[in-house]
Amino acid sequence: MFLPLASACIAALLFNACRDITFNNPLDPDASRANLTIQNVFSTQVSGPGDICFDGEKIWKASDRGNATAFDTESGATIRSFLFAPSNGIAFLNRRLYLCGQENQINVFDPLSGTLITRISTAEIYPRLLAAGMDELLVFDSRSESVFTLDPESLEIRRLFQLPGLETGGMEFFGDSLLVTDLSSNALYRLTLAGSVEDVFRSPLESTAGVCKDDRGFLYLMSLNGQVAKVTLP
Repeated sequence: MFLPLASACIAALLFNACRDITFNNPLDPDASRANLTIQNVFSTQVSGPGDICFDGEKIWKASDRGNATAFDTESGATIRSFLFAPSNGIAFLNRRLYLCGQENQINVFDPLSGTLITRISTAEIYPRLLAAGMDELLVFDSRSESVFTLDPESLEIRRLFQLPGLETGGMEFFGDSLLVTDLSSNALYRLTLAGSVEDVFRSPLESTAGVCKDDRGFLYLMSLNGQVAKVTLP
């Protein structure tokens, strides 16, 4: 009896070294966390809360201080910075920057000049995070803790699912799924567009908030202290 029991214990220890099966996932308590593959880690000159987005060449970061800053995807060097309005959510869609804070509106800017193009009223929805799809935005509402789709042209809004229990810091489309960071557990969730948990990943950075992907499929995670990790999913 001793040898089989000892072998089982060793196997369990080896398994737990690879995946943290005791991770307390508020959306799926039985889920585990897997590690991301690090490609590069670099520092930027911007920090604090605020999500990030990729515009085809560089990464933009929103800030509750009111400025949006673009930086290089390899070195972290600042390329451009504008003073807009305090914001936490940011997305790039059809050559425009969309930013939101705690009000029931989304501000739309020209990323070349920094000029305000328009403001989109979101009525009873108070956007805190944004993500850009093909022709629409995904919006996380801070009051209902729900995710909505928003068509920037028709302004049609449709509720997808509720996302309670997370201290959401960033949000991004990834294929047919949605990536969301959780500051409280320093984890990256991969969700279906129906709200089901597909995977939970361990962030290589402390206090990970922002997340975005480039056109080659690499992910960028940004911490509150301004560090960025370029990673791939396992």
